Amino acid sequence: MRRRYSVLLSLFFLGFFADAVLAKSEPQKITQQLFYDVLQVVRQNNLTDRQKSGTKLLERYFDFSTFAEWTMEDHWSRLSDNQRRAFLQLFKKRFYERVLEKISRTTNKKFLLKMISKRREKEYVELKYRLKHNGHRTPFSLMWIKKNDSWRLVDVTIAKANLVANYQGQFNKIIRDYGFEELLDRLEKGKLDKPTH
Repeated sequence: MRRRYSVLLSLFFLGFFADAVLAKSEPQKITQQLFYDVLQVVRQNNLTDRQKSGTKLLERYFDFSTFAEWTMEDHWSRLSDNQRRAFLQLFKKRFYERVLEKISRTTNKKFLLKMISKRREKEYVELKYRLKHNGHRTPFSLMWIKKNDSWRLVDVTIAKANLVANYQGQFNKIIRDYGFEELLDRLEKGKLDKPTH
């Protein structure tokens, strides 16, 4: 299950598209295009090319700032501007590294997608799907947020494992037990699960 989650997570962060498409299309149509673009990326044999493509697309279309703020929950409002900048810089670096690492190991190039439901609330849209790949059926959902007339991906849930909630749990525990500076130290050293002192 963990391997399937990692592979899917890598895929979902790659299938984004041109600004014009994001601006004019609804999330459902964007998601369909997402999976087409995912296949184009994972079919690249050169791993360096995969990682370069992944970095560019993450930077342009994934709403990392909102995602990162959500992972901090109530702690975010208590941080200074300097602390926020430091956190965003370090977390972004580690998050991108993790996604790109998964991309480099992705070999799954065939899957079928079926939409199950759609929920819209103000500027948010959640789309639920069932994905069939390698004989497995995996439920997942994508949370989109609309900013400046463009839809951007902000959260992913795969088989009840939620991306934002996963980081919330880790960050809350570290801050509660050791403090915010310890979180920064762990992000800098790439060791979220281990004390740095």
